Amino acid sequence: MSANIPGIPLKYGCFSGRMISCAQICAQKPVEKAQILSDNSRTTAAPKPSHRSQVTNGSCLLPGTDGRSTWNRRCRDLIELFSEDLGGAASLSAAKAQLVRRVAVTIIELEALELKFAIGDGAVPADLDLYQRTTNTLRRNFETLGLERLARDVTPDLRTYLQINGNPA
Repeated sequence: MSANIPGIPLKYGCFSGRMISCAQICAQKPVEKAQILSDNSRTTAAPKPSHRSQVTNGSCLLPGTDGRSTWNRRCRDLIELFSEDLGGAASLSAAKAQLVRRVAVTIIELEALELKFAIGDGAVPADLDLYQRTTNTLRRNFETLGLERLARDVTPDLRTYLQINGNPA
């Protein structure tokens, strides 16, 4: 079904593993979202988890993108790393999960600017300003998430200390 509806831009998304445009989605018949449990009741059943978007259920990072690209892979890796730092993806609230996602995207874009600085002759003032403002945003997001570097205790126990330094007695 390829409908071109005036006024609706053709944007693409990932639905069931195939590309489909917004115009095609709008041209389809509306789907019943609730199931009536009985004739005399207006109570509706809660939507099943399978009726969630691919972004929500985690099978698609961004609609219309190839999940195998370097950018997507790096973003998924960072999201996983920061989620683990916060106790795992299952323990994150929806708001914290969104902040983790924003942090990952911010880091990727900062890395792209760093690459631009390294390949070129350094930073032009506009890029440097963007880099500094984005870094500050990243820092504030880290503070909001509660991610901070914790110093690792490197003090050896008494037995190890005496083995390294010898027995003074």
